[in-house]
Amino acid sequence: MNVHIDPISLLATCRINGTVQQLKQRLSAEGYMADLPAKETMSLSKALPLLDIISVELDSKQGLLRTKRVAHSSTGPNFTKIFIQSGTQFGRIIEITLRIRPKPERVETIPYRFSDPQPFLRALQASGVQPKSIEIKKTNRHAVRINLKLAGRFDLVGAELAAIIRLADAHGGIHIE
Repeated sequence: MNVHIDPISLLATCRINGTVQQLKQRLSAEGYMADLPAKETMSLSKALPLLDIISVELDSKQGLLRTKRVAHSSTGPNFTKIFIQSGTQFGRIIEITLRIRPKPERVETIPYRFSDPQPFLRALQASGVQPKSIEIKKTNRHAVRINLKLAGRFDLVGAELAAIIRLADAHGGIHIE
């Protein structure tokens, strides 16, 4: 899959003849990532409504059309979204440009079990630590599992990890291996 990456504006442009997995692998090889659907076997043409697309190139009866990058605050119709949602009514989308971002240097997931997670969650919020995601699952009537995902610069993730361990230990958390 041929992907043109602009490292200054953090945009990637590619034809839509591949799969989500192929795009993810190509971006990853260059040190980037994008908000892509979890179903990696999905073709890019089917994934269009799920992507953060900036512009499209359309093969229409009038020839090739390209939408322009427009600020979110501007008024008027968003032709990129109109073309994506219309299927092939106005033409066939052949190329997309989407937002990308650098891959984080470090990613950590920390699983804990709590009988009452509320004190820990309040302390976490007060601490200023901002996990990338928090997954909360009730495991049984007496326990809740919390998975905290951290991502970012290597040193910052290490500091946040140490803070979370201290908070969890102070609030009765049991680390799950």
